[in-house]
Amino acid sequence: MPRTFDDAGYFICRGLVTAEQTEAIRQGLMRKASEVAASGDYGRDKILEDGAKASPDSVPLHERFRKLNQLDLLPELWNHWYAGAPVLEVVRHFLGDDILRKYASAFLKPARIGGATPWHQDIGLWRDRNDDAMNGWLAIDASTQANGCLQVVPGSHLGPILEHVEYEDSIHAELPRDRCNDLSVEYVELQPGDAVFWHSRLWHYSAPNRSETGRIGVGAVWVNPAQISQLTTAKRLRWAMRTGRILPHPAPELIVTTD
Repeated sequence: MPRTFDDAGYFICRGLVTAEQTEAIRQGLMRKASEVAASGDYGRDKILEDGAKASPDSVPLHERFRKLNQLDLLPELWNHWYAGAPVLEVVRHFLGDDILRKYASAFLKPARIGGATPWHQDIGLWRDRNDDAMNGWLAIDASTQANGCLQVVPGSHLGPILEHVEYEDSIHAELPRDRCNDLSVEYVELQPGDAVFWHSRLWHYSAPNRSETGRIGVGAVWVNPAQISQLTTAKRLRWAMRTGRILPHPAPELIVTTD
């Protein structure tokens, strides 16, 4: 019997986004990176190394960043990923006909120098507690074991949310390192346009990229209105679908307020 999402905590959709759409997303990301680099105001966009900021002309654009944020106003990303029709058909199965985009980031793992993302549960990093959110990651480049693809522990979403630890060398809070030895992992290898979706409690990680091939992927988290009461930090959501109708770029925001 094939495994289900309930069993494994994740699943892959092959060819969810077309080659033309994937390339359009790449160009949109490079435009965003160019604007950030030209402004010199990196803000929440994570520079990969000090040298990239000190000598930007000597570091290729796609190797300057570990992470790019505030991407939901890029039309290519919105129309093909966050609110792409095939994508929302997947998300709709889990969240229903009213869908909000909660989170939007791109992850860049340049050849030879791309760093690891430590073992974590997404819900362990958020101060929100909506673990019924839908989490997704779209491959813009091939993501392989050689260049640091996603690794998961299937079935780990059935366990508890563990307290995450921020070590001196952590890039963000992570699962206790003494709990992450000898794990039984599966490698999520993807081709451009493939997407993986997972449960917020699923243990996952990506290794450093020591290969000669870089990779880019874009992440997203979607929620539905019933989960808004579980949010404490996410205040600006954007409608991707309302009553079954997809909202194209620029989609309206929903501002979450507290009493």
